[in-house]
Amino acid sequence: MNQTPVPHDVLCGLLKSQDVRCSPLSGDGSDRTYFRVSSSERGETYLLMKLTGKDAKALRNGSYPWIALGKTLKNVEICVPRVHSILPEYGTLMIDDLGKTMLEKRIQSIKGNTKKLYALYDQGFSIISKFMKIAPENDDFWSSKTFDHKFLQDELLFFQIQYLNFFPTFNNRRDALLFRHETNSLCHFIAKLSRHFVHRDFHSRNLMCVGSELGVLDFQDARWGPAAYDVVSLCFDAYVPLSPEKREEVLNRGLEFFAKNNNPELSEEISQSWRAVLLQRQLKAIGSFAYLTRKTKRDYAQYISPALKILNQIGMAEDKWPYLVNDMVPRLV
Repeated sequence: MNQTPVPHDVLCGLLKSQDVRCSPLSGDGSDRTYFRVSSSERGETYLLMKLTGKDAKALRNGSYPWIALGKTLKNVEICVPRVHSILPEYGTLMIDDLGKTMLEKRIQSIKGNTKKLYALYDQGFSIISKFMKIAPENDDFWSSKTFDHKFLQDELLFFQIQYLNFFPTFNNRRDALLFRHETNSLCHFIAKLSRHFVHRDFHSRNLMCVGSELGVLDFQDARWGPAAYDVVSLCFDAYVPLSPEKREEVLNRGLEFFAKNNNPELSEEISQSWRAVLLQRQLKAIGSFAYLTRKTKRDYAQYISPALKILNQIGMAEDKWPYLVNDMVPRLV
């Protein structure tokens, strides 16, 4: 059972109220835990973000990346939670409450209304467009992290360990060699494209519907990456049940958006690379779903099959990575 991370009297002092309530929120895939704090006297709600491990240590040292990145995103007019109080002794931040409506739920609620669906994705593309205009400054820690070959390969090794190796038919020398050869090639291809600010986890559960705009959460892992990364994260999100045709329609709409609001060269780069980036990211996500399922968060198991079907249904780069696309994925599906 989650315990309130900050003593009640401390919360009362922060909110200048004696009527303060704190309730835990359902967890996600991270090690962070969240609590909603409310006061009838103030009529406002806030979130407590409880950190653990190295994140809590970074907060105590004044170097937790979420805080600095929040300021960076605010500077380019992206809606993110403000920090109201930093409580390093409790490993906790008090931040804005962006509400209860995730983009995932909003998309499900519109029940296939194409006009409303496009409007929601256009907001997502607008945020990505702003990401791509962020330039590093001397003290920006995020620009020292990148989707380099090793990082990308480690993510696919994670997929292999957490998911692929649990299938006896893949525990043989042929499959192991082909997997290693093609993932090595795939990661080399993607690493060369890592020239842009990337959120890294830009999906419908990290985007909140706040009035008429989208608010962005969980941006602490931002780094240099390929322009297509956040685009495929949004358009091919396994949490959202869209048809393959609708996903590609949305993607093409995004390419038009970037050509108009950024530049045609950027749109062309995404057009040429999104299949490769999707292949790597989706396999990494499946590894994460499998890991979280075994970590008792069993509701993540339901997203493994949709994630695999997305790869199997979308026209991928069969000629470049024939084992991954034509052999491994269909066998897993």
